[in-house]
Amino acid sequence: MLKLLSLLICASSVTFAQDSGEQIQKKPTLNTTADSLAGDILKASKNPGGVELILGCDGLGMKTFHPNFENPDAALADIARTESHVTWTKKGSAYTVTIQLAPSQSLTSVRLPALQIRAKTLSQATDSLLNEGPVRERISAMNTSEMTENFGFASINEREMRVIDLPPGTLREDLNVIATAFGSAIWKLDQRECNKSRTFKISWISK
Repeated sequence: MLKLLSLLICASSVTFAQDSGEQIQKKPTLNTTADSLAGDILKASKNPGGVELILGCDGLGMKTFHPNFENPDAALADIARTESHVTWTKKGSAYTVTIQLAPSQSLTSVRLPALQIRAKTLSQATDSLLNEGPVRERISAMNTSEMTENFGFASINEREMRVIDLPPGTLREDLNVIATAFGSAIWKLDQRECNKSRTFKISWISK
């Protein structure tokens, strides 16, 4: 009986070691930027959401990461733990990752009233939001200009007209509602401020 028990314990130890090895192998080593990695994590999760990049004169450097793409919460928590300028939240199924290397307030923090948007594509929905009065006022107050964005070809999720009801909230929250309405889309804010140059761009990195 003791011999049998010893064999079972040994077999379990081998299996655990193999499983642990498999888990380690599932965490690749990537040399990339925090914003690119955050986008890849959200894409792999199949969840909607967005990535905010708020930069000053300095760019975002390449670093080595070991993300666990099978667990987006753990992967994002790992980034935030090692990169003090990275924060993330999850509301419902939507993630928002903020990478802030400048003191500027994010454009997406502007508050909007309840809205109803009719849009067939993500670019149409984005244009509708950016043309709202409070957003235009914030853009003017920030003295920033929009960088042109080529949204590319429409995806399979952009073939039907959608009517999207947006409750009162921030532009960030509205973008997440739109991302969810289109399946698992992911938006990105690229906001930069250096000397007298202030620009922003909102794009969709996954449709």
